[in-house]
Amino acid sequence: MMAGIFDALKSLFGQAPADGSYQVSYANQGRCGYVYYRSRECDLDMYFEFGGGDVVASINVPSPAEWTAKTGLPLERRLPILNNIGKQVVRDQTTMGRGAYEIEDGWIIIKN
Repeated sequence: MMAGIFDALKSLFGQAPADGSYQVSYANQGRCGYVYYRSRECDLDMYFEFGGGDVVASINVPSPAEWTAKTGLPLERRLPILNNIGKQVVRDQTTMGRGAYEIEDGWIIIKN
Protein backbone atom coordinates (compact mmCIF):
# COMPACT_ATOMS: atom_id res chain seq x y z
CA MET A 1 0.00 0.00 0.00
CA MET A 2 2.73 2.52 0.94
CA ALA A 3 4.58 1.83 -2.29
CA GLY A 4 1.44 2.95 -4.12
CA ILE A 5 1.34 6.20 -2.19
CA PHE A 6 4.70 7.28 -3.61
CA ASP A 7 4.26 5.45 -6.95
CA ALA A 8 5.39 8.32 -9.16
CA LEU A 9 8.35 9.45 -7.11
CA LYS A 10 11.13 8.29 -9.43
CA SER A 11 10.12 10.95 -11.88
CA LEU A 12 10.32 14.23 -10.05
CA PHE A 13 7.14 16.21 -9.82
CA GLY A 14 5.77 18.97 -7.71
CA GLN A 15 2.87 21.25 -7.17
CA ALA A 16 3.51 24.95 -6.80
CA PRO A 17 0.88 27.30 -5.44
CA ALA A 18 -0.78 29.63 -7.90
CA ASP A 19 1.63 32.41 -6.98
CA GLY A 20 4.60 30.15 -7.75
CA SER A 21 6.32 31.00 -4.47
CA TYR A 22 7.58 27.46 -3.85
CA GLN A 23 7.72 23.97 -5.30
CA VAL A 24 7.87 20.56 -3.62
CA SER A 25 9.12 17.54 -5.54
CA TYR A 26 10.20 14.00 -4.71
CA ALA A 27 12.78 11.33 -5.54
CA ASN A 28 12.23 7.75 -4.42
CA GLN A 29 15.13 5.43 -3.64
CA GLY A 30 13.14 2.38 -2.54
CA ARG A 31 12.41 2.56 1.20
CA CYS A 32 13.63 6.11 1.41
CA GLY A 33 14.32 9.12 -0.77
CA TYR A 34 14.31 12.89 -0.84
CA VAL A 35 11.77 15.67 -0.67
CA TYR A 36 12.97 18.83 -2.42
CA TYR A 37 11.69 22.26 -1.48
CA ARG A 38 12.54 25.11 -3.84
CA SER A 39 11.64 28.75 -3.26
CA ARG A 40 13.03 32.23 -3.73
CA GLU A 41 14.17 32.11 -0.09
CA CYS A 42 15.97 28.79 0.07
CA ASP A 43 16.40 25.29 -1.30
CA LEU A 44 16.07 22.28 1.01
CA ASP A 45 16.94 18.68 0.18
CA MET A 46 15.31 16.58 2.91
CA TYR A 47 15.79 12.86 3.44
CA PHE A 48 12.64 10.79 4.05
CA GLU A 49 11.92 7.25 5.17
CA PHE A 50 8.66 5.36 4.74
CA GLY A 51 6.83 4.68 7.99
CA GLY A 52 4.53 2.00 9.32
CA GLY A 53 0.99 1.94 10.65
CA ASP A 54 -0.63 5.31 10.05
CA VAL A 55 2.75 7.00 9.38
CA VAL A 56 3.29 7.31 5.65
CA ALA A 57 6.72 8.88 5.88
CA SER A 58 9.07 10.82 8.14
CA ILE A 59 10.89 13.74 6.52
CA ASN A 60 14.12 14.90 8.16
CA VAL A 61 14.21 18.72 8.47
CA PRO A 62 16.62 21.12 10.15
CA SER A 63 15.87 21.40 13.87
CA PRO A 64 15.31 24.84 15.35
CA ALA A 65 18.94 24.84 16.57
CA GLU A 66 20.22 24.03 13.04
CA TRP A 67 17.75 26.09 11.02
CA THR A 68 19.63 29.35 10.47
CA ALA A 69 22.98 27.67 9.81
CA LYS A 70 21.51 25.21 7.29
CA THR A 71 19.09 27.54 5.51
CA GLY A 72 20.47 31.04 5.96
CA LEU A 73 17.00 32.11 7.10
CA PRO A 74 15.85 33.45 10.45
CA LEU A 75 14.20 30.97 12.81
CA GLU A 76 10.81 32.71 12.45
CA ARG A 77 10.64 31.45 8.82
CA ARG A 78 10.97 27.80 9.91
CA LEU A 79 7.36 27.02 10.82
CA PRO A 80 5.79 28.78 7.81
CA ILE A 81 8.13 26.92 5.44
CA LEU A 82 7.69 23.55 7.18
CA ASN A 83 3.90 24.05 7.18
CA ASN A 84 4.00 24.67 3.41
CA ILE A 85 6.01 21.47 2.95
CA GLY A 86 3.73 19.43 5.23
CA LYS A 87 0.54 20.63 3.52
CA GLN A 88 1.92 19.98 0.05
CA VAL A 89 3.20 16.49 0.88
CA VAL A 90 -0.18 15.59 2.40
CA ARG A 91 -1.96 16.81 -0.77
CA ASP A 92 0.44 14.93 -3.04
CA GLN A 93 1.10 11.73 -1.15
CA THR A 94 -1.79 10.70 1.08
CA THR A 95 -5.01 8.98 0.14
CA MET A 96 -7.15 11.61 -1.55
CA GLY A 97 -5.09 14.30 0.21
CA ARG A 98 -6.85 13.57 3.48
CA GLY A 99 -3.79 12.86 5.58
CA ALA A 100 -2.18 14.99 8.23
CA TYR A 101 1.27 16.10 9.27
CA GLU A 102 3.03 16.92 12.51
CA ILE A 103 6.17 19.02 12.86
CA GLU A 104 8.60 17.73 15.44
CA ASP A 105 12.09 18.92 16.39
CA GLY A 106 13.86 17.52 13.34
CA TRP A 107 11.03 15.83 11.44
CA ILE A 108 7.80 16.31 9.56
CA ILE A 109 5.68 13.20 10.18
CA ILE A 110 3.17 12.48 7.38
CA LYS A 111 0.15 10.41 8.43
CA ASN A 112 -2.65 8.84 6.44
